[in-house]
Amino acid sequence: MKPLIDFDEERARDYQRRGHLFIPAYDTFHDLTLALLERSLGKSAQVLAVGTGWGKELVTLALAQPDWKLTGLDPSAAMVGLARQTLTQNGLAGRVTLVESQVADLPPVPTYDAITCLLVLHFLSPADQVNLLRQMALRLNPGGELVVVTLFGDPDTTEFHRQLDAWGKQAFRSGWGSLEEIQERQERRRRDLHWLSEDQITHMLWETGFHSPRRFFQALVVGGWIARKA
Repeated sequence: MKPLIDFDEERARDYQRRGHLFIPAYDTFHDLTLALLERSLGKSAQVLAVGTGWGKELVTLALAQPDWKLTGLDPSAAMVGLARQTLTQNGLAGRVTLVESQVADLPPVPTYDAITCLLVLHFLSPADQVNLLRQMALRLNPGGELVVVTLFGDPDTTEFHRQLDAWGKQAFRSGWGSLEEIQERQERRRRDLHWLSEDQITHMLWETGFHSPRRFFQALVVGGWIARKA
């Protein structure tokens, strides 16, 4: 399972430094993920964060729920290193387990009460997206919840390009970079990422062992879904 982008040290640090400026409502969907899981999980729960990056979601969850047992998983050594630094800076180093690995390489136990997968799927081919979702389903307890946030949309529609244009303007006003740099990156994303429509995403969730998927969030071409293991 090879992602489109290799998050080496340089890319990982750039993402940590200004990724939140490029992605619409970055803090909001992390906060909503916490709120949704707090509604369904008890005081004691095991949560797996897949593709945890530099540790934003781990800090969000750990600060709010000190009794949850959290595991952060990422195939990038650079990202795992940054996540470790982030947790240490927030006094959480002893509270979270970090693993440099793919989901498929995890042992079959323990299983988890919830899994988060934020800003990961769009970097994978459709076949690899299906495989990752199946692997996550295998590691969820019955009734466990999956939270997915991903880029989505149909590049063949006018509405998609309208939202993409608005995304570029938002990134520029946030201070991410120059308009030329933003437009170049967006063109690469439009051309190279594996875009799926909302119908395709919900179908894929049903197909891989989840039921009642529902969208809880949208900011332009960034969408969030929650689904329960059948």
